Amino acid sequence: MDEKELPEAVPQNLFEFWQKFLGQLESKSPSYIPMSYTVITRVIAPYLGGPVPQKERATEGERANALSFLKQRPISDLKIVLQNAEHFFDEQGWKEANKRKQLKFHLNNMLKFATSRKWFQSDPENLELIYCLKEAPGGRKREDMKDFSAGLRKYSETVLLGHLDSDFVAVPKKQVAKIWLDWRLVLSPVGLSMLQVAFAQVEPNWYLANPEFDREIMEFAEFMEKKLRLKHATLEADVQHVCRLLGWMFRKKKLILAEVTLAKVVPFIQMKFKLTECLEEGNLQAHRVRMYKEAVATETSEELGKEAANLIEKYVEWGNVSHASVVQNYNAIINLAKFTYYGQVSSEDLKSRDTFDKIPLINVLKARRRVHERETRKQAKTTSEKRSLVVPYPQIIEVLEKTRFEATLEVKHYQRSNRYRGGRPQIDKIPRMDTGIARSFQRFIIIALMVSCPPRRAKEYYEAEIGKSLLKGGFQDGLFVSVEKMKNPNQAQYYLWPEDYKTMDTYGELAIPLNNITFPDGTRFYDYLEMWINKWRKILVKEQKHNFLFLQDKNGKLLNSSSFGKKVKHIFWRFAGICMSPQKLRHSFETYSQELGLSDAEKQGSILAMGHSLETKRKFYDLREKITIMQPALDLTQRIVEKELRSFDRSKLVEGMINLDDEDDDEE
Repeated sequence: MDEKELPEAVPQNLFEFWQKFLGQLESKSPSYIPMSYTVITRVIAPYLGGPVPQKERATEGERANALSFLKQRPISDLKIVLQNAEHFFDEQGWKEANKRKQLKFHLNNMLKFATSRKWFQSDPENLELIYCLKEAPGGRKREDMKDFSAGLRKYSETVLLGHLDSDFVAVPKKQVAKIWLDWRLVLSPVGLSMLQVAFAQVEPNWYLANPEFDREIMEFAEFMEKKLRLKHATLEADVQHVCRLLGWMFRKKKLILAEVTLAKVVPFIQMKFKLTECLEEGNLQAHRVRMYKEAVATETSEELGKEAANLIEKYVEWGNVSHASVVQNYNAIINLAKFTYYGQVSSEDLKSRDTFDKIPLINVLKARRRVHERETRKQAKTTSEKRSLVVPYPQIIEVLEKTRFEATLEVKHYQRSNRYRGGRPQIDKIPRMDTGIARSFQRFIIIALMVSCPPRRAKEYYEAEIGKSLLKGGFQDGLFVSVEKMKNPNQAQYYLWPEDYKTMDTYGELAIPLNNITFPDGTRFYDYLEMWINKWRKILVKEQKHNFLFLQDKNGKLLNSSSFGKKVKHIFWRFAGICMSPQKLRHSFETYSQELGLSDAEKQGSILAMGHSLETKRKFYDLREKITIMQPALDLTQRIVEKELRSFDRSKLVEGMINLDDEDDDEE
């Protein structure tokens, strides 16, 4: 082959690209060189975390430092800088339209130069088949979305008491007893955590349903925390079950909001009587009077238990839930009954099985629960059936790449069934809406976050708050410092730092480093994460109501267990054909890592990184020691993800991608 026909070598970094681009400018457009240097020193290098010129005009030394910094960055960063240019200009306070236009013009020149030489990884050859619809955009609802919706059970989230602003009432302070006001102002940590899901308001004169119920529900939460010693996750789930049941009674059974109380679910009846309370009953002896009263109370309590159980059965029948979910509802109402009757038992150990044996109402509820527990065991899936609901981990990485590919597409294609050219159907292209790209970007970031370290529990992802439980920085002298205060900001990492998680009593405070995954085209996970935080998250919802990483597409509210799980299921159903839950992703990683064969260090790191419950683990490592222990598992995760990304057949990117601007299934 003639030497002139040899393809030009792909630059290994932005510095090598600049040298080639500069040679092109010198031969064809020398007048563009000064402004191109300005783009390098004032836009590209600063945006990517490099040196920033101190004055309006960069010195020779600053220019040299910027070029030296570019040796560390891949050529794919050009796309990222251009995509975020407008946001960067706003941050710098550059309001002059001509200046912004000129900078973007030269950025585009650089990108066109690299694209014309095919230095970016090419898209699959059958790209034009992506998102080809039989109908024009804005037509019928996707058939596959109907299939997905049909596969989900009807969920009772919409009846949750506290779900709507109208569920709260304002009561003047003078009309509320002082003890209630004091209660609201001294919320327990449990109460504060429930503020996030609207079970209480900070303002003392706003109450859920009515002041009495608001006080009751907070006392119920404190009882479960301090008396039953339940985990916060279980506690909040039980409160939600109770609020859903009462919300159903309010919305569907026409219960008046002012009359909403816990007694509507579990009525109280006195079960124990003192002899002094039985002295004025005619000629009967006091102890006989007490026996009579307690016998009547026992009979009445049993009837009330049947009424409570029938109420639950009607509610779960309306909700069309599984037997396992019915058991969870019974668990919550049984805990509510314990709260209602704990003053009627003598034992202080409220977790003992026989403590409430003399309360017939609770015994009836337990008996009904056992019926559903038996049905749950009958319906339990075999090991092979369970495995069929889990996406193999290598395929999860394919889903990651598909969601990334979708998030970076700027146009969508569709086909009109009656338009042909040369015997082939005509494919039309239209630009994607920014909100559609933002929805795709959120789906990609959800999956990327879940594979950037050994998978954690779902709650830690949908409760990740920017700057609070999702931090960027590093450790210096054993202490964590933010990226702004680091001596070398280029060494900063993102950390998932959950404030509360299931095994916190075992491991204590934990900071989980997130791997900065490198994708096949050289782009990095951190760059995408920052694009989501700084740009697409703000485009998805204009009015930001909170600082949590993820939000609902329609209204910007917090994601919860239901809406986050539905998003994840939709992603895997769409790209892998299986409605896989976040919990199953943990199972998939465990199975795959065991098949690979882990070293002792990787096993120990995986246990800590995933937060498994092991009584033998030490609790009081300091944060840096914990990260050191997790490091082999983090390295293993990054090797697995990047290996599967390299071996992934990019022609598969077209699978499951139809009408990418559709919203996820309805959220509440």
